[in-house]
Amino acid sequence: NFQPYIHSDFPAVYPSVPLSGQDMALECFAYGLMPLVYTWTKDNKPLPEHAMLLEHNRMVQIQNAKLEDSGSYTCRAARDDRIYSEKTLHVAVQAFAPNFLKTPVNPSQLATLGGAATLLCRPEAAPQPVIRWLKNDRLIPDTNGRETWGAARVVYLTSGDLRISKVQLSDQAVYTCLAENGLGRAHSTGRLTGNSAGIPGLYIIRTQLRHAGQYTCKAATIGDERSHSAVLEVYGPPGECAAVRGKVRNRNISLVWTAGPDNGALIRHFLLEFRTDFNPAWRVLRDGSADVVAANVCVQLNLGSVQVNNIRRLGKCRLLQADLKPGSTYSFRVTAINRYGAGPASLPSPLYKIPHAAPTATVTGIREGVGPVVPIGAPTGVTSESYNATAMIVYWTPVPMWSLK
Repeated sequence: NFQPYIHSDFPAVYPSVPLSGQDMALECFAYGLMPLVYTWTKDNKPLPEHAMLLEHNRMVQIQNAKLEDSGSYTCRAARDDRIYSEKTLHVAVQAFAPNFLKTPVNPSQLATLGGAATLLCRPEAAPQPVIRWLKNDRLIPDTNGRETWGAARVVYLTSGDLRISKVQLSDQAVYTCLAENGLGRAHSTGRLTGNSAGIPGLYIIRTQLRHAGQYTCKAATIGDERSHSAVLEVYGPPGECAAVRGKVRNRNISLVWTAGPDNGALIRHFLLEFRTDFNPAWRVLRDGSADVVAANVCVQLNLGSVQVNNIRRLGKCRLLQADLKPGSTYSFRVTAINRYGAGPASLPSPLYKIPHAAPTATVTGIREGVGPVVPIGAPTGVTSESYNATAMIVYWTPVPMWSLK
C-alpha cells in the first residue's frame, strides 16, 4: 500500500536557468508501487505541441526554448485515478541582449608571424546571437554562417571565434566582434599584433613626442625576477616657444622670447607673426626681405654635460622690429622650425600700443631711390579767397600720398 510520492528535488529543470534559444528539459521522479503513470501540464493546460515526452513520460524536452515556454509545469505521478502525487515547478526562460561585460575581446593579442591566432568572441546573450567580425571597420564576409575568407586563412569557427592561419603582417589590425540578436547588439574590439619571434613586446602605434622616455621591461617568476631598461628618443618638430614679450620705443619694438625644446634637430629658423586691432588675422612679420628669422638671434643656454633624450634648449631670443604703424595695437607670436618642420605657435604676446606720431615721408630721388625717413614739411601753395560775408575758402597743395610712410 505504498502511496506515490514525488521526490523533494523534483520536478527539476535543466539547465537550472534556461536561456532563450537553448534546449530545455524537465524531469520528474517519484517513489511508489509500480507501475506509476506520469503526466504533465503547463499552466493547468496540456503541454504545447513542440514539447516531447521521454523516459516513460518522466521527462519533457523542449528544443530552442522561447519566452512563451515560461510558466508553471506540474508533474503528476499516479497509480490510478484516485491515488496520485503532484508537484509544480515555475520555469522562467531568460532572454537578453548581447553584452561583453564578463568576456570582452582581448584588447591586445600577440601572434607569431607564420603561425596561427584565434580571436575569441564569447558574449553573453539569449537567444544565441549572430556573430560578425570587422577588420579595421570593414566586414569580414561570413557567407551561409561559416565561410572562409582570404584563401581559407581566415575562418569563422562555429563558436563565433575568428581563426587566422599563417599570420602575415597585413593581418595586424583592429578587430571588432559584433554580436546581435532580436533584443539588441553589442561589440568588443581588440588589436592583433604580429611578432616575428613570438616574444611579447611593447608596441607604440602612431608615436608621439610625449612617448619619449625610459621604459623598463620586467619578467618575474615565483622565485625570481629580472628587468631591463631602454631609452626611447622621439624626434620631431620643435616644441612651443614661450614668454613672448616686447618693449616699445617710438615706432620700434624689441621682441624677446624663450625657445622650446628642439626635439632632436637644431632649430634653424623662427617664424614671427603679428596681428593688430585693425586686422585680427595673423600675418607674417617680415624682417627685411625674409619671412623667417635665423636661430642665431638666440643665445645658447649652457647645459654643461646634461642632455636628456637628445633634446637641447636655446636660451633667450631677441629681435628688434622697426617702423611699425603709429597708433596701432600689436600682438605677436613665434613658431620654431627645424628639419622636421614647424612646431606649434606660441601663445600670443600681450598687446602693445605704438605711440601716435606725426606723418613722415621718404626723400625720393629721380630714379626712385629711397632716401632716409624725415619729417615732412608744411603743405605748400596756401591761398584763400572770400566766399561770402562770413566765410572764406582756403586752398593748399598737400604732401604727395605716395611718399608717406
